[in-house]
Amino acid sequence: MADIVTSQKLKDHAAQWAYKFTNESDGTGETNVLKVDVSGLTAASNNALTNQRININKLTWSIAGANSKVKLMWSGDTPNTTVFLSGTGTMDLATNLTTPITNNVANTNGDIYLSTAGFVAGAGYTIIVEGKKTAGYTSRETTDDGVSP
Repeated sequence: MADIVTSQKLKDHAAQWAYKFTNESDGTGETNVLKVDVSGLTAASNNALTNQRININKLTWSIAGANSKVKLMWSGDTPNTTVFLSGTGTMDLATNLTTPITNNVANTNGDIYLSTAGFVAGAGYTIIVEGKKTAGYTSRETTDDGVSP
């Protein structure tokens, strides 16, 4: 058997994006699983010379399980830890006038990966990640649904 996981794109506008991830664990857990493929976001240039970049402006999470933790990572030659999450919380970096979490990893394509630690049967998570597109997207001159006017 395997963990039951979902990834749902909540928003993919010209300049913003958001995803919701869930996991109901059987104890297997997840290791370096691609969660946000930036080349699949609206207006991605998909030019080999232009890597797409995004940042993270807001995180909301609920992680069930006594010793359960989730690690989000920027891609690169080796995934680079972005944030560790446990328990329940919110980081609202945009509203609180705090600097967003930016991708400063060398040799990256901009994607976000996820790994779990300490997950036993019955553990799980719900995570909502929101951010902005910062580089490698063809147009910011689009409507909110990402379609050029």
